[in-house]
Amino acid sequence: MFDEHDTFVLCQQLSDATIPVGTHGVVLMVYGEKPCSYDVEFPDGKGGNLGKAMTYTITGDFMGVK
Repeated sequence: MFDEHDTFVLCQQLSDATIPVGTHGVVLMVYGEKPCSYDVEFPDGKGGNLGKAMTYTITGDFMGVK
C-alpha cells in the first residue's frame, strides 16, 4: 500500500499510451476502497505533467516500488 506523497514506478501500461512503463509518479490521494485506488501524477521535471490528463486514478496493480 502507498501513502500520499509516496513515489512509485509505473509497472503496467495505462490506457494513455503517452506515459511509458517505468515512469516515476507521485501519489496525490489514497482511496481506501477494496481494491485500494490512488490519484497520481507523473511530473515531467519542468513544472508540468506527462500524459494527456493532469492526474490519473489507478490501482496498486499499476504501481511498483522504485
